[in-house]
Amino acid sequence: MLDAAGVREGEGMGSSVFCCVAVTSRSKKGKQLSYFRSTAVGEEEAEAARALATLCLNHAPEHHRWHHHTVDRRRIFAFLAGDDGRTYLAIAEPTPGSAEVVQFLERVRDTCSATPRRQRNEAVSSVVQQFVQILQAGPSSSSTTHHMLPGTGGSFSEPSSADEEAQPEEGATQRRSSRPSWRHTWWRRHAMAVIGVDVVLCLVLFSVWMAVCHGFSCVQR
Repeated sequence: MLDAAGVREGEGMGSSVFCCVAVTSRSKKGKQLSYFRSTAVGEEEAEAARALATLCLNHAPEHHRWHHHTVDRRRIFAFLAGDDGRTYLAIAEPTPGSAEVVQFLERVRDTCSATPRRQRNEAVSSVVQQFVQILQAGPSSSSTTHHMLPGTGGSFSEPSSADEEAQPEEGATQRRSSRPSWRHTWWRRHAMAVIGVDVVLCLVLFSVWMAVCHGFSCVQR
């Protein structure tokens, strides 16, 4: 299956990691994909990755120049709103770090802006391939990201947690194994709170009754 850039899904990209990169067009009629590439293998996985990317871009946080959210400290969703009217998305697992992913998106943005249209897909795919190699190399390569992605001068400060927002529901479906225990804990706390309120209310009513009846005189009558 050909992606929006004319590159086959997973072609030349390793399957030991998951990476999905998508860029919207500058059209005001809706967020249409002008570029898409993922490490998904097979048509079914590729369609799922494309659907996830489309969903994420349709729910991209507004009024944020960049935004990132990490699930279970493994899969990161990062957005970058470009001055060129495009929105850039990267999904990576395992995550090399929020700073590295946003820096990568900035490199994709710069490549899209500086490269002629006919050469743009090939140029962006080269940047994506370098990023996939970083993911495949593991955490030890995160410190070398600056050298592997040319043109990323300067430093990047770690984004604050204040800019993090909830990701789309479909992104969370990748890591639902931890939800049952969380739901059980939440239910138990909720039940204890309700029981506690009932006990306090009963004690208050009992105290009022004792005060009105001067003890158990009402019962004795």
